[in-house]
Amino acid sequence: MPKVPGINQLAAIRALEKAGFHIRLQGKHVVMTDGTRIVTIPRHNPDNAITMGTNVRGAGHTNEEFRKLLSLAVCIAHKTDFRDVTSTKRQVQTGHSGNRQRHTT
Repeated sequence: MPKVPGINQLAAIRALEKAGFHIRLQGKHVVMTDGTRIVTIPRHNPDNAITMGTNVRGAGHTNEEFRKLLSLAVCIAHKTDFRDVTSTKRQVQTGHSGNRQRHTT
């Protein structure tokens, strides 16, 4: 079984939109289509790893392709350059960017 763990449903929707899918119906699940394929994404955070893996396969992508789409979707959502993703992850892990000035009174 293909597994894609720890994916937020909004990030998955953005990634599938990058792949050419659009939202067809919304409710407790989001139904997306590209005209030939239909993918149903549950509104859970994070989505079940096996469910997301099945959705990725149903969309016609491999796990690696989907992860690349996810990273592109996250960059566009945050308006960052794709090459800056590693430095952004480092900033989040450490809690600062390293070049912040300290406020003194």
